[in-house]
Amino acid sequence: MKIGFLGLGVMGLPMAKNVVKKCGCPVLGYDVAEARLAEFKDFGGEVTSDPDDIYRTCDVVMQILPTHPIIIHSVERAIELGKPGNIIIDLSSTAPDIVLDLHKKALDAGMFLLDSPISGGNPMAIAGTLAIMTGGDKEAFEKVMDYIKAVRTMRTEMNVHPAKKTSMIIETADPAPFRNAEVYLAKFAFATDVTFTEKYEGSTDGMVQVSTHAARGFIPMME
Repeated sequence: MKIGFLGLGVMGLPMAKNVVKKCGCPVLGYDVAEARLAEFKDFGGEVTSDPDDIYRTCDVVMQILPTHPIIIHSVERAIELGKPGNIIIDLSSTAPDIVLDLHKKALDAGMFLLDSPISGGNPMAIAGTLAIMTGGDKEAFEKVMDYIKAVRTMRTEMNVHPAKKTSMIIETADPAPFRNAEVYLAKFAFATDVTFTEKYEGSTDGMVQVSTHAARGFIPMME
C-alpha cells in the first residue's frame, strides 16, 4: 500500500514521521508550508506540492487538518480522484454530522472513511503515544491497523451502537486523558450521559472503563 499524509503541522509531522519509521512503506506528504515538506523529506518521506497527487496515487489517505471546510474539501477530493477500495483516515476533530455525511459519500464511491480523532499533544505525537478512537467499518480498520498503531501506544476495545448503552475499556499506561470522561467523550460527539471508573474491575493496572450512551450514527470498531 502507498500512504498519503495531509497536514504536516505540529501534530501531523511527527505522526507522519512515525508512519515512515514504523511501517516501512512509502508515505507521500503534503502541507502548505514548504519548510515542513523539506523536514519530512529529510526524514525519509516523499513529498508533493499538489495534494491531488495523494488523492490520485495513494491507497490510504491519512489527514489531520485544521478546519471543517478544509476537512470536507479534502475528503470529497479524495473521493472524486481516488479509486474504489481506498481508505481515508481522518485524524482531525471533525463534527459528527460532517463525519456521517462524508462516511456515506465514501461508501457510495466504494471507499471507506475512518473517523479517528486523537488525544494528546506534540510530545505524545513525537513519541507515538497518542490516544486514538476510531469509528467506521471494521473491514477497513483491520487493513490499516498498522498505520494507526504507528502513532499510538494504547490498546482500545469498543463496540458502540447508536442510542444504546455501551462500555469502552481503554488500556493505557497513562489514564490521565480520560479522567474527565464526560468532557472528553462529548468532544468527540458521544452523549454526555457518562459514568467513569479509573480502574476497570478485574483488570490489570492501567485499565479504565467508560460507560456512555453513544450518539454516533455508525459503529466504532477499535483494536
